[in-house]
Amino acid sequence: MSTYNVKVVHISIKCSPEQVYAFILDPEKFTEWGGSFTRSPIRKINNEWIVDTTEGPMKVSFAPKNEFGVADQYVTFEAKGHEDYNAVRVVPNGSGSEVSFMMFQHPSIKDEDFASDAAKVETDLKSLKKALENKYGHTSQ
Repeated sequence: MSTYNVKVVHISIKCSPEQVYAFILDPEKFTEWGGSFTRSPIRKINNEWIVDTTEGPMKVSFAPKNEFGVADQYVTFEAKGHEDYNAVRVVPNGSGSEVSFMMFQHPSIKDEDFASDAAKVETDLKSLKKALENKYGHTSQ
């Protein structure tokens, strides 16, 4: 039995968990906040969500809507040949929300690439915060 190296990136957002969760779970909003990895708008092809990245096409599957704030993503890069699992959670934080994004380092991913991906996720979560707080009239810091 083995485990992977894990990195958790999180951010506080001055919007309700319901607002944040609905935005994150909407595939058509994915490229509005996940821009560090994407090079094209997301599109649906044969019931699969596909987006172009610097590493080629990436298939994205989203967790079904649920009452627990689980917004997990499964991403598959054609070039890598394996599926990555990202555990994404939206939980209440006072009257706002906390979003956590847990990344798992697949054995084929080099440490420097994993660190680079974590930095991109941090940038994306800042974009998510800005988009949501601007949309709902809150001030981003």
